[in-house]
Amino acid sequence: MENKSLNLKNLYKYFVAGLMLIGTAVIGMIIYLYWPVSDGINNYNAKRDRQVILDIFDKDWYWLVSGDRSSFSPEHMIDTNSPNKYNADLQGKEKIKVFLVNGKMAGFITYYKKKAYQGQIHIIQVLPEYRGRGYAKQLMRSAIDDLFKDPAISLIKLVTRTNNPTAIKLYLGLGFTEEVRDDALVDFTLKRVDYAK
Repeated sequence: MENKSLNLKNLYKYFVAGLMLIGTAVIGMIIYLYWPVSDGINNYNAKRDRQVILDIFDKDWYWLVSGDRSSFSPEHMIDTNSPNKYNADLQGKEKIKVFLVNGKMAGFITYYKKKAYQGQIHIIQVLPEYRGRGYAKQLMRSAIDDLFKDPAISLIKLVTRTNNPTAIKLYLGLGFTEEVRDDALVDFTLKRVDYAK
């Protein structure tokens, strides 16, 4: 009789422990799925960010891409985390970060490791209504810091339009140096030793 009573007590303990474990898992899942995302720099979330980024490309193509749609697909970039369709070595390597303000996208940046020693800032954009608040600088610093976490990367490159003085000032202020300029584009390089934190 005593053995039966001990078994029932043990069974009850396991039942309560199981309920607590299930309750903890359910609460954790609710927090994960519904907890508001913090403002500032966040990882790209397709459900939240995809259409906003595509709308930005539709509106600001000239400022974001030097070619036309035959040479670059923003859909491919954000769906595959790849800078282009043509270089298989870079498939899945591009990182996309977004800057949120009150849960809404204020801007985004994309970057990747292009070569063993080189990082590439691919695209950065802050929406007009959020400009002048330092968000581009925060996105740039986040990408640069992330790329330079890799000890093999000794330099980071980027390209912008020659008629974008605000971006040029930002890049120079971070330690980038102008490498090549033509009528349309200017190439910048940041060496690890020149990074102005």
